[in-house]
Amino acid sequence: MPEGTVWVHCGSGYRAAAAASLLARSGRRVVHIDDAYSHAADAGLPIATPDETPS
Repeated sequence: MPEGTVWVHCGSGYRAAAAASLLARSGRRVVHIDDAYSHAADAGLPIATPDETPS
């Protein structure tokens, strides 16, 4: 697994909260995004899917 902070988000928030909890328990640094993530690219955040590198 890559080093660094992991940001998690889902449409309803429930799955991301569960994922964030599990990742944090395993020692990862986690940011749980509880907002309209659809605007993240507009804000300049790098976006990647599991099959891509960040843009």
